[in-house]
Amino acid sequence: MKRFLGMMGLLVCVLASALYAGEGHAPIAVPPSAEFENVKKLVGAWEGTATEKDGKVSPARAEYKLTSGGSAVVEILFAGTPHEMHSVYFNENGKLGMTHYCMRERYRYGQRAPHAFAQAYFSG
Repeated sequence: MKRFLGMMGLLVCVLASALYAGEGHAPIAVPPSAEFENVKKLVGAWEGTATEKDGKVSPARAEYKLTSGGSAVVEILFAGTPHEMHSVYFNENGKLGMTHYCMRERYRYGQRAPHAFAQAYFSG
């Protein structure tokens, strides 16, 4: 009997998930963010240089990917190196939100522009 109830519970969960993920599922409406729309324009690969604290200049690369149905942009800096970092930008109630992941842990920021590769874009 317990096995039967367990199987029925699993079946209900699978069916509910299928209905929730179906084409008729409407996204939650949130106020638009002009800053997030600007971040979306960065999608692609960008190359430049990075200046370290000791003044050493090295080649650097940033990549921006649109994900999750256009609701987030993932920024990848220094891919394939020990200093690889990821940031996720998103619309947060009409403002630009960002969460940054690096070797020093995870940081949650409110409004914030993307890293140095994009600074010129946002200031000009």
